[in-house]
This record gives sequence, structure tokens and C-alpha cells, in this order.
Amino acid sequence: MDEHKTVPVISVIVPCYGQSDELPNCLSALSYQQFELPYEIILVDSAYDPAVERTAETFLKIRLVRSETRLYCGQAKNLGAEHARADFFAFTDADCIPDEKWLLSAYQALLSGKIASGGPVLNALPYNPIAVTDNLLQFVDAPPGRPAGAIKHTPGCNLATSKEVFIKAGGFANQESGDDVKLTISINEIHPDGLHFVPKMLVAHNGRRTITGIWEHQKLLGYSRGYQALYISRTQQRLGSRMYIIPFVIGTRLIYIFKRIIQLNLKTLLRNILLLPLILTGLLAWGIGFRQGCIHSKDLSTEKIDAE
Repeated sequence: MDEHKTVPVISVIVPCYGQSDELPNCLSALSYQQFELPYEIILVDSAYDPAVERTAETFLKIRLVRSETRLYCGQAKNLGAEHARADFFAFTDADCIPDEKWLLSAYQALLSGKIASGGPVLNALPYNPIAVTDNLLQFVDAPPGRPAGAIKHTPGCNLATSKEVFIKAGGFANQESGDDVKLTISINEIHPDGLHFVPKMLVAHNGRRTITGIWEHQKLLGYSRGYQALYISRTQQRLGSRMYIIPFVIGTRLIYIFKRIIQLNLKTLLRNILLLPLILTGLLAWGIGFRQGCIHSKDLSTEKIDAE
């Protein structure tokens, strides 16, 4: 039977930009899922990279969608969703390696009535302290062992939902960072407690392996949080533009991270205490980015008022 004529029950969407070295492991894991129903894998080349096309050609199940212009991660996922044929979507990233039962776990969760679901994000490089720190700073709320239940957010590298919910929630935001946060906020606003943590929905993520990589990424994440006022009030956003707020932001986030470690993944406490210098470096970058985002948001508001 021609796979392209078979209607898939779920579409897996993978954006790729500058990750051609990590992509084969991701596509291999997706191609050999323990999933007996028809599914499709849509790979979105976000920058027309010949290396991505060459990799895709080595896998039979891959549908390649290409963009001649640079796309942000969320934009690439939206493009993939436009080409998807199934009623259910599952999203991961090119630097991730889904567990062999990842797709089955996602599909079963959606069939059981879950509005959207996500699961644990593991360390693909567990012996690299920089990569482990990168993952901790991003995915402290999604450790292995966290019990099933309603959650506020799941990262875009491990998210499944229906086409209907995805469209109703507006898809991923067309911005450089925070696109998955805005989507999950929208899903929970439309369907309170509709987003669920599924412990068997596992992916392993290749964390960044350089201090510079962590610094730039955390700075970007902090900027998005401040600029977009994600999970903060407008009053907090205004206060965030002040210099003295950076130590407070760092301290607040540090307390939150270790609180979540104790609550959800206590066995890693000692390891993460040893990683404290790297963690603080990332939090400093996040705090600087957060302040810059708050400042730029304030400047934009002032410009709008002046224009009126």
C-alpha cells in the first residue's frame, strides 16, 4: 500500500535549523516507533539547508517541507501543521530523540480525551555538565518520574494535541522564543486544566555544549518572558526594567529550580548542587535578558502613547 495515500492517524512535525548533525538520530527514532497505525513524519527545513535534504532522503517515511527564507521554530512548526494530513499532531525538535513508545503514549493520551499532552525531557548527554545544565534550566518542570496530571506548560519539543485544538489556540506564536509558552497558555485558557503530563511520553534532548550557547539561549528566553509578559503581570514587567531587579530575578528563579528538583527529582539534588556555578551563569543571562525585554516593552508602550 502506498504510504502517501494512506491517511495517517497522527502527524509528527519536526522543525530543523542548523541541526543536520543531530537530525539523523531524531528521524531514526521517529521512523521506528512502536506504533502499528499509520503515521506521517513531516520535516520542516527552516533555512533551505542541502544537508537536511540529504538526510531526509535516507529515510523512507519522511515528508520534507522546505522554506527558502529563515523561519523561527514556531513558524516552522506552523508550516508543518499546514501540510499535515492527520487529525492529531505531535511535535518534537531535530535535536531530540523520542523514546520508541513516545508516539503511542501521545496518541493514547489524546484518544483518552486529553486536550493536549507532554512528557519528560531527558538528558541525551547525561555526562556532559554543560548540556545537563542547559536541560535543567529549560525543563526543570518536566523530569522523569513526575506523576501524571494537569500542567501549566510543556515544551514544544514534546507536545501533542489535536488539529482542532491547535487551530483554535492559534498555533505557535511567530516569534524567536516563547512560542510554545504562548501556545500552552492559550490552550489552558480555552480548556482549563486541559494540558496533561504523560510520564511515558519521553524524549531525550541534546543540550547545548558550550557556555556561550547556554548564555545566548537563556538570555533570549529571559528576553521573551519580559517582553511578552509571559506568566508575569504588567506591574512585574514595569519593575523588571530596573537594574536592581536582576539579583532578585536570579534568586527567585534559583529557589524555584531547586524547589522543583526537591519536589520532582530529588535524586539529582547533589548533582545539581555541584552544577551551581553553571546554573548561576545561565540564570544571570536570563536575568539580563529579562530586564532588556521589560525595557523594550516599556519603550514600545511609550512610543505608542506618543504616537497617539
